[in-house]
Amino acid sequence: MAAYASGNDLLVMYDQELVSQLCSKNGVQVQLADIPTNPVILAQLNRATAEINQACTLGNRYFVQDLQGLAASTDDSIRWSIAGLCCAIAMGLLVEGKATTPKEVEALASGFARAQQIMEMLRQGQLVFPLVPQQTAGVQITRLALGQGGPFSVPNLTCIAQRYFGNLAIQSPGCCNGGRNGFYG
Repeated sequence: MAAYASGNDLLVMYDQELVSQLCSKNGVQVQLADIPTNPVILAQLNRATAEINQACTLGNRYFVQDLQGLAASTDDSIRWSIAGLCCAIAMGLLVEGKATTPKEVEALASGFARAQQIMEMLRQGQLVFPLVPQQTAGVQITRLALGQGGPFSVPNLTCIAQRYFGNLAIQSPGCCNGGRNGFYG
């Protein structure tokens, strides 16, 4: 799966010299032309994408397919809603690898703190991306028809719940030993 942002996107949002310094190894800076395809940059963009996917999965609001649709959009205002978040997280991860204090991270990776707030909103299942199909996506409601007859009939489900959670106020007629409490009456 491709990252929600590219190395070029990261360079649009952040200073090229700073990014070059952050992805350098052993004090050797990466050439500016090599930054978009630098393995360190690509790894952090992929890591940021994985973190976004994880947050959305926990929040149960957006599906990976929804996010991929945002990232592939030809409308820049739509695409940047996720690419910007991905870049902010990736930059924060780059800075965290080199910075020594949280204040340094905050100073060098502008937007990282806000990205973390947005990630928490995603984990909680809140609406983040301003698109109607994505706003209604996610929040899954599973309906199970209970009762007698039909292919999905589960007449003893109430009794199973009684066994684990004690007596219920509502019981299905004819359930578990003529409607008495519990499996064993």
